[in-house]
Amino acid sequence: MKHLIFVFILPLFLCKSNESTSKNSEKEIEVHYAFKVHPREKTARNDEVKKSVDEIVAQFKHLDFVLNCSKNKSTFELIENLKLKDSFAYQAAAISISNNYRKYYSDNNLKLKGYRDGEGNNVVLEHGKPHWKITTESKMVNTYKCYKATAIDSALNYKTKKYIIQNITAWFSPEIPYNFGPMGWDGLPGLVLEASKSEKNYFIAEKITFK
Repeated sequence: MKHLIFVFILPLFLCKSNESTSKNSEKEIEVHYAFKVHPREKTARNDEVKKSVDEIVAQFKHLDFVLNCSKNKSTFELIENLKLKDSFAYQAAAISISNNYRKYYSDNNLKLKGYRDGEGNNVVLEHGKPHWKITTESKMVNTYKCYKATAIDSALNYKTKKYIIQNITAWFSPEIPYNFGPMGWDGLPGLVLEASKSEKNYFIAEKITFK
């Protein structure tokens, strides 16, 4: 996340704390995220291409992403579906959404952030956080009240090896005081329960387990 400096802005509406929040912050948690796709507009594709795209999109529902984190450390990765690992459509979906099976990790104590790709290569990133703009807009996600935050972030494209700009939208909950989220989208004053880098698809937390 080059050239991006995280600026911590905490609106007054986030300052309220309670006993449950304090207890939650002492536990390790495991969060399972699903990858959802909004209905797509019809495009002019030939039947063969459309069939291939539809088969890949149909596999998105089988993608299971898991975030494991404590107060200061986190990992985020796709858990491969062994029953579908030989399916071309599943592999195409998994590789495209997980950026070639990247496993993201972050350690606030060591100020270390990076990922390991599908070939086992470790890439260390500058420990910068997205420059989040927190709003007062809110909604419920998985029974938790979440607030909207937006940011412009950069990410390394695994195919071109070039950095691309992404417009990130995240919904985070101060009730779960961990500053982590999917795809390395960290640095907010609460766990990210829903996030997207486009209006076409998004990650959403479906199961949260306090260990």
